[in-house]
Amino acid sequence: MRYLIDTDIWSYYRQRRFGVAARIDALPADDLAISRVSVAELQVWARGADTGTRRGTVDALSRRCRLLEVSKGVWSLYPRAQFELKRIGRTVGMADVLIGCCAALHGLTVVSNNRKHFEPVCEVLAIPLENWAEPPRAASP
Repeated sequence: MRYLIDTDIWSYYRQRRFGVAARIDALPADDLAISRVSVAELQVWARGADTGTRRGTVDALSRRCRLLEVSKGVWSLYPRAQFELKRIGRTVGMADVLIGCCAALHGLTVVSNNRKHFEPVCEVLAIPLENWAEPPRAASP
């Protein structure tokens, strides 16, 4: 595994937006992971539908990669991460901190378009963050 894909990136994958689908489809499934937290967020979205189409989409996305549970190890990282976020004056919801802790525990890069939440989370957990919904930044000369 190399990447923990956040909920918003899976939404772009499903919608075929920003070239995210091509990027994900080009990677072996073994390189991709999703947190149980993201699956739960997607299941909430799917419950808003009148048909099973959305639920089928969530099931298909979950099979596209490795599912990471919110384990004891993740919960052991959570208090330190929330404390450090508070220390630097940042408030981030439990779901995004848990997703970051999942990535940290497994040594993965978080992939999200939600920089507002994940930049500080990844900073305090010392893990990389990538945004596949924006063009890559040009290298400095």
